[in-house]
Amino acid sequence: MMNSFTKCAVVCLLILLQNQIAVTSFVSTPKSITPSKTTELTLRCQPETDGLGAILAIHIKKKDDVGGGGKPGGTEGGEEAGAGKSDAPTEGPNEGGVQQQDTGASRAQRGAGEQFVRATITPGNKMTIVPSSDRFKSEGSVVEPAFLSVTIRAPDVVDAGLYECQVTHFDDNGEVQVTTEVTEVREELELTMDSLQLRVQTLEGQLPVIRLIVETMQKTADDKKMLEDSMLALKRENSELTEAVTALTKELQTLKDQVDALTGSGEQTGNTPEQQASTYVNSETFSNDNKKHSNHPQVENQHNAELEQMREKMEELENTRIHVLEEQVENLKRSEGKLEEMVNVLEFKLNTSVETRVSKLEQVNWKGLSESMESVQLKTLPLLMNNITSSQRTVKLLQGEVNAILSLLNLTDQVVNELKLSELILDGGLPDNPGLITGFACYVCGNNFTQKHCNAETSKHVEHCGENQPYCMTDVYQNGTFRRIYKRCASNAECLEGSKLANARCAEETFVTSDAMECHFCCTSPLCNDYVKPSKDLYTVPQ
Repeated sequence: MMNSFTKCAVVCLLILLQNQIAVTSFVSTPKSITPSKTTELTLRCQPETDGLGAILAIHIKKKDDVGGGGKPGGTEGGEEAGAGKSDAPTEGPNEGGVQQQDTGASRAQRGAGEQFVRATITPGNKMTIVPSSDRFKSEGSVVEPAFLSVTIRAPDVVDAGLYECQVTHFDDNGEVQVTTEVTEVREELELTMDSLQLRVQTLEGQLPVIRLIVETMQKTADDKKMLEDSMLALKRENSELTEAVTALTKELQTLKDQVDALTGSGEQTGNTPEQQASTYVNSETFSNDNKKHSNHPQVENQHNAELEQMREKMEELENTRIHVLEEQVENLKRSEGKLEEMVNVLEFKLNTSVETRVSKLEQVNWKGLSESMESVQLKTLPLLMNNITSSQRTVKLLQGEVNAILSLLNLTDQVVNELKLSELILDGGLPDNPGLITGFACYVCGNNFTQKHCNAETSKHVEHCGENQPYCMTDVYQNGTFRRIYKRCASNAECLEGSKLANARCAEETFVTSDAMECHFCCTSPLCNDYVKPSKDLYTVPQ
């Protein structure tokens, strides 16, 4: 049977836990992964307190690099901007823990390009996870015990690195704070024959790419040789055309010489018989020769026309060959550029994916590893089996202790929370003998005119309300950087006016944002303005 002193100690402990946020616990299970062997990786972030009504959001994200993101376990003022925004939100139940499984993602996008980005849970246990994939599963709750866990199926190399957990909550002064914690997931090489064979197969899988590059280089060399042969053939053809033009020019010159000779032979004179006879003979000869060469100007014109046609054909052929040669040179340059680009890509892939892992494998002490494995099999495994058996017995004993603790907590829940009138303000002033509250009362703290807002010490201050103030009211003002909270008694007119001034987003369960806005909440039962937003009997505007 628990004595009264023990009950009092438990109640005091629970009250202390409700007024502070302890250091956040953020761990990964397992702490290191082996790609293609580790089946799943679990990241769990849990504030080490129930934090009833104090936690606004829990956020887990993958950090971009090792050096960024601030110090692990630090606390920063202000509210996390953009928490809870995602392309594929999934809502859970309003109470208790939730489980959320994102489905419908394309399996074609699986691989090195798909990695976990972030997961968030907000009031109302609304869960979001990016990207939306059946490879990622998250669960959690913002009510006690508050936690958020993310499970990554079949983790790959991209899933190793730093992860950060952010817990957004109220501090003792009513300000929003963000507590961060960082954990690292490392990659371990799988030093087995299967893993080595898998890496060899990966290298063998790159052989087709290498063969394609070699074939492209061979084809480029063949094209270059063909281009050189075409250039030699063009030179030979140009030489032959030049020789033909030279021969035609010589033939034309010969014809001109013959015409000149025939024209000069007709200029002869003389009156002697011998001269006349000679003139007669020469006349017959000239007549015969003239008959033979009477068509000589036509032949000359024909040769000139043929020569001109030959020159035109030669120029056309030469222009065609030059155009083809220019196109082949351009194709060769493009092929060389593509080949150089493919060689650079191949070199980059080899340097990044092969050299690092090969160097790690070369540094492994295989002999020592074999001896260590034998030692583990002969010594460590038997001890581990004994420890597991002992742990199982210990767990069974602890289960009985847990049941006893739960029974104790159930008893403490039945203790009545009585508030004293130590600072009670009544119409007639402070009473001589403060007692328990009677009549309609509200939590009253802060002053909007003096800019004195509620904090952890004054937020539970209680005052008796007047007859014309049958409602409890909570005013919230925020400008994107600071948030001010005031609690007071209110009349029906004040509640109506507050409803008109309140932002439309105040009615949402996740009204706590980083935007500038004001909210006014009224409720109808005593002490109903216990939280920022009343937990019960919310005032509704009459229609």
